Amino acid sequence: MKKIVFVFILFFALFITTDTVFAKNNSEYADALKNYNSGKFTDAVTILKEYIKKNPQPSAYYLLGYALY
Repeated sequence: MKKIVFVFILFFALFITTDTVFAKNNSEYADALKNYNSGKFTDAVTILKEYIKKNPQPSAYYLLGYALY
């Protein structure tokens, strides 16, 4: 029983930590997307370059290419 409780607490703590990091990364991408849609392409490029260093996703590269264009 103690092992089950320990695993549950460990899983819960890991889930909260991962969710917080993921939310932060997505907010950076959302900011870049908002700047891109507003026509602030240089701001979007700056944000996307930092975002890609931390989280290289194909969608971020795709948006970066459009922003640079």
